[in-house]
Amino acid sequence: MFRIVHSAISGPLLDLGTSMGGLVIFEGRVRDVNEGNVVEALEYEALDDLAAREGEHILADALARFSVSAAACVHRVGLLQLGEIAIRVEVAAAHRRAAFDACEFIVDEVKRRVPIWKKEHYAGGATDWINAQGTRVITEESLYARQVCLPEVGEDGQRKIVSSRVLVVGAGGLGCSAIIYLAAAGVGHLGIAEGDVVEPSNLHRQPLYGTSDVGSPKLQIAAERARGLSPFIEVRQSGRITAANAEAVLSEYDIILDCTDNFRSKFLLNDMCVRLGKHLISASVDRFDGQLLIVGPGGPCLRCLWPETPEDGCAGSCEDDGVLGYVPGVFGTLQAGEALKLILGMGKIGVLTLMDLRELTATQLRVPRHESCPLCGDGTAAGGMGLFVSDLQASDLVIDIREPYETLAQPLKGVRVMPMSNFDPSDRELGEAKRVILVCAKGVRSAFLAQELRKMGHGHVFSYDGGAGDIQIP
Repeated sequence: MFRIVHSAISGPLLDLGTSMGGLVIFEGRVRDVNEGNVVEALEYEALDDLAAREGEHILADALARFSVSAAACVHRVGLLQLGEIAIRVEVAAAHRRAAFDACEFIVDEVKRRVPIWKKEHYAGGATDWINAQGTRVITEESLYARQVCLPEVGEDGQRKIVSSRVLVVGAGGLGCSAIIYLAAAGVGHLGIAEGDVVEPSNLHRQPLYGTSDVGSPKLQIAAERARGLSPFIEVRQSGRITAANAEAVLSEYDIILDCTDNFRSKFLLNDMCVRLGKHLISASVDRFDGQLLIVGPGGPCLRCLWPETPEDGCAGSCEDDGVLGYVPGVFGTLQAGEALKLILGMGKIGVLTLMDLRELTATQLRVPRHESCPLCGDGTAAGGMGLFVSDLQASDLVIDIREPYETLAQPLKGVRVMPMSNFDPSDRELGEAKRVILVCAKGVRSAFLAQELRKMGHGHVFSYDGGAGDIQIP
């Protein structure tokens, strides 16, 4: 709980349970001397709604970064006399050290990030308004002024950026730079998906993190830094993207940035974006080289180039081959730029850009859409059999791979239920059926799983095109 109040602060703020062994309380009071000056009073002003929203983000960051059970903060605005409380922070935890650390973090971040301004009343007169960051009042107009003045952007373009929804999958070398520039541009709904913690070897190429962040979740720190760049945007946090949750997460965004470092994730994002009709901006780096591909509705996709998902490990990695930190930074920045161009109506799909940063050369290739692509073509690439079917036969084994909460809300009669999160490829019925038809909500997860099963030798497995809402069971 974070609140801005206009009257005296009193506690307690938290209701403690018996599991909370440590409670740390910090109170910031008006003292009579500051840097040798005699203080008569302090005066605070704030943008209440914005301050409360940013304060809630700070508390959420503290709960995620430290092993604490609860946290609350109240900041008073208006004219305060000597001895009155300006801010009260309470943090409860099972152990005192976590509570101490989280409380210090909250106080520092409130001072750094929350738009609260202070005027100091001394015996010799009052100071000008000073905000927590020691700078002028920050508005959306001032924050984005240098891009709004571009003819290609303007106020209409900035409104498009503010209303856009962009997801960055991976907050590593590529993702850090992409997040920085998307947040700074004012992308109104910015999603970050990441499941790793900060390692020392990350720091030379992942500028969102510092040495003090080692061991902490990347997701929380990246979101915190993004909000610090632009307090007017909404930053959403998602854990690691998997085949089971990708459809639900990606559905909420218009543009997806693939900043991952493995083939399985890249092809999963490609397949999901094609089926959902989303734009995908995919990048990869290898030592001094990199490539960038923009996938969009109606255009070619990653499988037009590589029909089968390569095995992870068949190409070098940063860990094995090494990389200079600026290389993924360049390509992550390019990904952010292409996303902004798509938002502004200047983007192009189906273009593969290859860059050698050691020689500083670049080549652009127009990728053709292949009719034999197993995903966006007619689906006849693998053994002459299409991946998708829209008609069912009485002899088909139809398997609903949705999760239990989905099947309860919209059950299908006459089908077998085997959730994707618990799918067994060795199930006897899969081998005995003439055709196996997989069904999910929209035909996205089923397409991905069908391809995976075909790699295992189940060539008679198909995805129902359209999903559970359109299926007609014979």
